[in-house]
Parts: sequence; structure tokens; C-alpha cells
Amino acid sequence: MFWFGLLLNFFGLLTPLIATTEAVLNTNLAIRSFNITLGDILVALIAVWASFLISKFVRFLLEEDIYRHLHLASGIPYAISTVLHYAILLLGFFVALSALGIDLTKLTILIGAFTVGIGFGLQNIINNFCVRADSAF
Repeated sequence: MFWFGLLLNFFGLLTPLIATTEAVLNTNLAIRSFNITLGDILVALIAVWASFLISKFVRFLLEEDIYRHLHLASGIPYAISTVLHYAILLLGFFVALSALGIDLTKLTILIGAFTVGIGFGLQNIINNFCVRADSAF
């Protein structure tokens, strides 16, 4: 990349290329009252891609190094890895939405209501696990 940059600079093409790239990335796309640029879309895609890479790296690190030193039941490492995978992807998705300029306050209210509903729905299932675990001991 460095050599390519020097070559473009030598032929006097680096400055026009940077100016054209900035103009393309700052091109405004308007959908009703929602304005977005191509640069915002690129940043959102990079955020989602980076969250996949980070998730893969964390899973690799857990499976190759950390789980070997811990003595966990057979399903626990898979459950931890899966929960971390989805949490990292969710965080990357929220970063991408923020990069697109979407207001997350309305989404926060919706997610709060959704989690309350899930909590009430899982209450009976968790109680069943607790009752069975107590009867087993």
C-alpha cells in the first residue's frame, strides 16, 4: 500500500484520487427525511464485519486456551461461547445502527419492553428447572 501511494503521488494522481474518494463517500442519499452517506454505510458494514471477526477471535481464544484450564461440564463451554458470540454480534449491530445515524433511544424502549416480556415468559421455565434441581438432591 505504501509503494502504491508513493507511485500515485509520483504521477500526481494521489490528490485527485483522495478528493474523488471523499466526494463519493460524502454523497448524500435521502430517503424521505432520513439522510445517509455512502461513508456511513461503509462504516456500518465495517462495524458488522469487525464484530464477526472479534467474535471469531474470542471463540478461538476461549476454546484453545481458556477452556483447557477450566474444568467445566460438557455443555457449559459451548453455551458460554454461543452467548458471547451473540452478544458481540448484537453490540456490532448497535454500533452499525449508530453509524447509520439511527436514533437508538426509541430502540432502547422497544428492547426494554421486549426483555420484560421475555422475563415473564421464562419465569415458569426457570421455576421448573429449580424444582427439578431441588428434587434431584
